[in-house]
Amino acid sequence: YRMKSPIFFLAAILSLFVLTNGCSDAKSPEYTPAEGPLYTQWAAGVVPATAWQEYPRPQMVREEWLNLNGMWDYAIVSNDDTPESYDGQILVPFPVESSLSGVGKRLDSNQAIWYRKEIGIPAGWSGKKTLLHIEASDWETSLWVDGQLAGTHRGGYDPFTFDITDLVQAGAAHTLTLKVWDPTDDGYQPRGKQVRDPRGIWYTPSSGIWQTIWLEPVSESYIKNFYLTTDIDEGKVWIRPDIENTGPDTEIELSVTGNGRQLVLSTFVPEEIMEISIPDAELWSPDHPHLYGLRMRLMENGEVTDQVDSYFGMRKISIVKDKQGYNRLALNN
Repeated sequence: YRMKSPIFFLAAILSLFVLTNGCSDAKSPEYTPAEGPLYTQWAAGVVPATAWQEYPRPQMVREEWLNLNGMWDYAIVSNDDTPESYDGQILVPFPVESSLSGVGKRLDSNQAIWYRKEIGIPAGWSGKKTLLHIEASDWETSLWVDGQLAGTHRGGYDPFTFDITDLVQAGAAHTLTLKVWDPTDDGYQPRGKQVRDPRGIWYTPSSGIWQTIWLEPVSESYIKNFYLTTDIDEGKVWIRPDIENTGPDTEIELSVTGNGRQLVLSTFVPEEIMEISIPDAELWSPDHPHLYGLRMRLMENGEVTDQVDSYFGMRKISIVKDKQGYNRLALNN
């Protein structure tokens, strides 16, 4: 099984190698792992209600979100077809080839896997935009909401987002349908060591949704992303915000905390690269993994319209010469 992400590594290993022997007492009635060659105590604890319930984006946290991991209907059909019926259920977010998905089937390069699930949009999200995030899906992913195409994404390793605001209504139920096509080694897309006929050093394919799928409400004007750079030599941090739908009165309030107290509180306009000073910064290292808290608030006419929480470490990675003149990798000089 290929390792796609350090965080996902353990579950990726376990999801492919699970025995059904002895698992049934730990599973809900609608879910049974597919047959596999190895069974572990961690795999035995996997149930749909608790499958990857952790917040999926710890470096940009909002309080409101809805996890869509769990049981979905699935069908495997030719890439040119749409399913007339569904084959059964799959546990998301485990790849279709894995044991923990409950399916454990290989796809041909001309086959696609379809997912279907009915969801409810919380009534409290009225007046907000609704974003559907997929942390990773291999390889070409298309989304429909109640039969209307919301978008298509290509790439098996990166997170992506569909804005489904115009296709959903707060307090209403909607049907999500996804199609994922993964040609594996029949194509030029990045695939690591995946092959359809794994042997030797080559890995089993891992097709379909393989990381968390979730919903998030945001305001019309919201923090889409930000990019942070630290400089321990200058004792400074630079933050470049990416704000969606700014207005003439939009401001960003930036707060930095360390060791339980506020160190910085400043206001910027969205177009600025925000520069802040961290006097006598505690440097991050494996022996002292100190992190600073970061909070960004988007303000419109003095009212908070969006807020995200994050963190950063003051550290530097560089190349320096040793006493013999050889290049060495250095942490914090």
